[in-house]
Amino acid sequence: MSRPLRVEFPGALYHVTSRGDRREAIYLNDTDCQQWLILFGQVCQHFNWICHAFCLMDNHFHIVVETIEGNLSAGIGLPSVWAHLKSQLYLGDDDFSKVLQQHTQGQAGQTEIPKAQRRAAAPPLAHFATQPERNSATAQAYATGCYSLKEIAQTFGLHYATVSRAVRAAESTAGSRNKNCYEYKSYLRPTDMRYRGILCEPDAAPDVPPI
Repeated sequence: MSRPLRVEFPGALYHVTSRGDRREAIYLNDTDCQQWLILFGQVCQHFNWICHAFCLMDNHFHIVVETIEGNLSAGIGLPSVWAHLKSQLYLGDDDFSKVLQQHTQGQAGQTEIPKAQRRAAAPPLAHFATQPERNSATAQAYATGCYSLKEIAQTFGLHYATVSRAVRAAESTAGSRNKNCYEYKSYLRPTDMRYRGILCEPDAAPDVPPI
Protein backbone atom coordinates (compact mmCIF):
# COMPACT_ATOMS: atom_id res chain seq x y z
CA MET A 1 0.00 0.00 0.00
CA SER A 2 1.47 3.35 -0.99
CA ARG A 3 2.10 6.10 1.56
CA PRO A 4 -0.40 8.98 1.50
CA LEU A 5 0.89 12.14 -0.12
CA ARG A 6 2.76 14.27 2.40
CA VAL A 7 1.31 17.78 2.52
CA GLU A 8 3.96 20.41 3.11
CA PHE A 9 3.57 24.13 3.69
CA PRO A 10 5.32 26.81 5.77
CA GLY A 11 4.42 26.62 9.45
CA ALA A 12 3.09 23.04 9.29
CA LEU A 13 3.26 20.81 12.38
CA TYR A 14 4.24 17.15 12.08
CA HIS A 15 4.42 14.15 14.35
CA VAL A 16 7.35 12.11 13.01
CA THR A 17 8.25 8.64 14.24
CA SER A 18 10.68 5.94 13.15
CA ARG A 19 11.29 2.44 14.48
CA GLY A 20 14.39 0.24 14.38
CA ASP A 21 14.63 -2.54 11.81
CA ARG A 22 12.80 -5.66 13.05
CA ARG A 23 11.90 -3.60 16.12
CA GLU A 24 15.49 -3.79 17.33
CA ALA A 25 16.98 -1.20 19.67
CA ILE A 26 18.35 1.95 18.06
CA TYR A 27 19.82 3.36 21.28
CA LEU A 28 22.04 1.14 23.38
CA ASN A 29 22.96 3.65 26.09
CA ASP A 30 22.77 7.30 27.11
CA THR A 31 25.68 8.17 24.82
CA ASP A 32 23.70 6.98 21.80
CA CYS A 33 20.76 9.15 22.86
CA GLN A 34 23.01 12.19 23.29
CA GLN A 35 24.57 11.68 19.88
CA TRP A 36 21.12 11.35 18.30
CA LEU A 37 20.00 14.59 19.96
CA ILE A 38 23.10 16.39 18.69
CA LEU A 39 22.40 15.20 15.14
CA PHE A 40 18.72 16.10 15.44
CA GLY A 41 19.66 19.56 16.69
CA GLN A 42 21.89 20.04 13.64
CA VAL A 43 19.02 19.06 11.34
CA CYS A 44 16.67 21.51 13.06
CA GLN A 45 19.22 24.29 12.75
CA HIS A 46 20.04 23.53 9.12
CA PHE A 47 16.42 23.30 7.96
CA ASN A 48 15.03 25.95 10.30
CA TRP A 49 12.73 23.56 12.18
CA ILE A 50 11.22 24.19 15.59
CA CYS A 51 11.05 21.13 17.84
CA HIS A 52 8.04 21.25 20.15
CA ALA A 53 8.51 17.79 21.72
CA PHE A 54 10.59 14.62 21.45
CA CYS A 55 10.57 11.18 23.05
CA LEU A 56 13.35 8.63 22.64
CA MET A 57 12.41 5.00 23.30
CA ASP A 58 14.61 1.90 23.10
CA ASN A 59 13.67 0.98 19.54
CA HIS A 60 11.91 4.08 18.18
CA PHE A 61 11.45 7.81 18.62
CA HIS A 62 8.74 10.45 18.35
CA ILE A 63 9.27 14.10 17.48
CA VAL A 64 6.85 16.98 16.94
CA VAL A 65 8.36 19.61 14.68
CA GLU A 66 7.20 22.80 13.01
CA THR A 67 8.63 23.49 9.57
CA ILE A 68 8.94 27.24 9.09
CA GLU A 69 9.84 26.77 5.42
CA GLY A 70 7.66 23.75 4.61
CA ASN A 71 10.64 21.46 4.06
CA LEU A 72 9.98 18.28 6.04
CA SER A 73 10.96 15.97 3.16
CA ALA A 74 14.29 17.72 2.73
CA GLY A 75 15.11 17.28 6.40
CA ILE A 76 14.18 13.63 6.77
CA GLY A 77 15.79 12.80 3.42
CA LEU A 78 19.35 13.68 4.36
CA PRO A 79 21.92 11.47 2.58
CA SER A 80 22.86 8.37 4.52
CA VAL A 81 26.40 8.08 5.82
CA TRP A 82 26.59 4.77 3.95
CA ALA A 83 26.34 6.64 0.66
CA HIS A 84 29.84 8.05 1.22
CA LEU A 85 31.58 4.70 1.60
CA LYS A 86 34.24 4.10 -1.06
CA SER A 87 35.53 0.56 -1.42
CA GLN A 88 35.15 -0.19 2.27
CA LEU A 89 32.85 -2.29 4.42
CA TYR A 90 33.32 -0.45 7.67
CA LEU A 91 32.08 2.94 8.75
CA GLY A 92 35.07 4.89 10.00
CA ASP A 93 38.20 6.72 8.94
CA ASP A 94 40.76 5.22 6.55
CA ASP A 95 43.10 3.92 9.28
CA PHE A 96 40.25 2.20 11.13
CA SER A 97 38.95 0.59 7.94
CA LYS A 98 42.39 -0.68 6.91
CA VAL A 99 42.94 -2.38 10.26
CA LEU A 100 39.59 -4.18 10.10
CA GLN A 101 40.11 -5.18 6.46
CA GLN A 102 43.42 -6.80 7.39
CA HIS A 103 41.67 -8.87 10.05
CA THR A 104 38.99 -10.08 7.64
CA GLN A 105 41.17 -10.93 4.64
CA GLY A 106 40.43 -14.44 3.39
CA GLN A 107 37.49 -15.03 5.68
CA ALA A 108 34.44 -16.89 4.39
CA GLY A 109 31.40 -15.01 3.21
CA GLN A 110 33.23 -12.57 0.95
CA THR A 111 31.03 -13.63 -1.98
CA GLU A 112 28.09 -11.92 -0.27
CA ILE A 113 29.87 -8.56 -0.41
CA PRO A 114 29.18 -6.39 -3.49
CA LYS A 115 32.14 -6.13 -5.86
CA ALA A 116 31.98 -2.34 -5.71
CA GLN A 117 32.81 -2.59 -2.00
CA ARG A 118 35.37 -5.42 -2.31
CA ARG A 119 37.65 -3.81 -4.87
CA ALA A 120 40.67 -1.82 -3.77
CA ALA A 121 40.30 1.90 -3.33
CA ALA A 122 41.23 4.01 -6.35
CA PRO A 123 44.28 6.31 -6.19
CA PRO A 124 43.47 9.92 -5.29
CA LEU A 125 42.86 12.34 -8.14
CA ALA A 126 46.13 14.09 -7.26
CA HIS A 127 47.92 10.91 -8.37
CA PHE A 128 46.44 11.13 -11.86
CA ALA A 129 47.10 14.87 -12.05
CA THR A 130 50.86 14.26 -11.89
CA GLN A 131 50.88 12.16 -15.06
CA PRO A 132 52.39 13.89 -18.11
CA GLU A 133 49.69 12.91 -20.64
CA ARG A 134 46.57 14.83 -19.59
CA ASN A 135 43.93 13.05 -21.70
CA SER A 136 45.16 9.60 -20.71
CA ALA A 137 45.27 10.60 -17.05
CA THR A 138 41.71 11.95 -17.03
CA ALA A 139 40.43 8.83 -18.80
CA GLN A 140 42.21 6.58 -16.31
CA ALA A 141 40.74 8.49 -13.39
CA TYR A 142 37.23 8.11 -14.78
CA ALA A 143 37.77 4.41 -15.51
CA THR A 144 38.23 3.72 -11.81
CA GLY A 145 34.50 4.32 -11.37
CA CYS A 146 35.15 6.42 -8.26
CA TYR A 147 35.18 9.91 -9.71
CA SER A 148 32.66 11.93 -11.71
CA LEU A 149 33.50 14.00 -14.78
CA LYS A 150 32.97 17.14 -12.70
CA GLU A 151 35.36 16.04 -9.95
CA ILE A 152 38.05 15.16 -12.49
CA ALA A 153 37.55 18.43 -14.37
CA GLN A 154 37.94 20.47 -11.19
CA THR A 155 41.17 18.68 -10.28
CA PHE A 156 42.69 19.18 -13.73
CA GLY A 157 41.33 22.70 -14.19
CA LEU A 158 39.29 21.68 -17.24
CA HIS A 159 35.70 21.89 -18.40
CA TYR A 160 33.84 18.61 -17.82
CA ALA A 161 33.08 18.41 -21.56
CA THR A 162 36.82 18.25 -22.23
CA VAL A 163 37.14 15.34 -19.82
CA SER A 164 34.15 13.65 -21.45
CA ARG A 165 35.81 13.86 -24.87
CA ALA A 166 39.02 12.37 -23.49
CA VAL A 167 37.08 9.49 -21.92
CA ARG A 168 35.19 8.75 -25.14
CA ALA A 169 38.42 8.82 -27.13
CA ALA A 170 40.08 6.38 -24.71
CA GLU A 171 37.08 4.04 -24.85
CA SER A 172 37.07 4.18 -28.65
CA THR A 173 40.79 3.42 -28.79
CA ALA A 174 40.42 0.55 -26.34
CA GLY A 175 37.55 -0.87 -28.38
CA SER A 176 39.57 -0.83 -31.61
CA ARG A 177 42.33 -2.83 -29.93
CA ASN A 178 40.06 -5.67 -28.94
CA LYS A 179 40.03 -7.39 -32.35
CA ASN A 180 41.48 -10.90 -32.65
CA CYS A 181 41.73 -11.17 -28.89
CA TYR A 182 42.68 -14.27 -26.95
CA GLU A 183 44.38 -13.40 -23.64
CA TYR A 184 42.05 -12.66 -20.74
CA LYS A 185 42.40 -9.24 -19.20
CA SER A 186 40.24 -7.76 -16.44
CA TYR A 187 39.33 -4.15 -16.23
CA LEU A 188 36.58 -1.89 -14.97
CA ARG A 189 34.07 -0.53 -17.47
CA PRO A 190 33.04 2.99 -16.42
CA THR A 191 29.68 2.61 -18.15
CA ASP A 192 28.28 0.00 -15.79
CA MET A 193 30.75 0.05 -12.87
CA ARG A 194 31.23 -3.71 -12.98
CA TYR A 195 34.24 -5.87 -13.64
CA ARG A 196 34.24 -7.34 -17.10
CA GLY A 197 36.72 -9.45 -19.03
CA ILE A 198 37.97 -8.86 -22.54
CA LEU A 199 40.16 -11.06 -24.70
CA CYS A 200 43.01 -9.25 -26.37
CA GLU A 201 46.53 -9.68 -27.63
CA PRO A 202 49.25 -9.09 -25.00
CA ASP A 203 50.67 -6.14 -26.92
CA ALA A 204 47.26 -4.61 -27.52
CA ALA A 205 45.88 -4.35 -24.00
CA PRO A 206 43.62 -1.35 -23.44
CA ASP A 207 45.05 1.63 -21.60
CA VAL A 208 43.26 1.23 -18.30
CA PRO A 209 44.58 1.73 -14.78
CA PRO A 210 45.43 -1.26 -12.57
CA ILE A 211 42.65 -2.28 -10.20
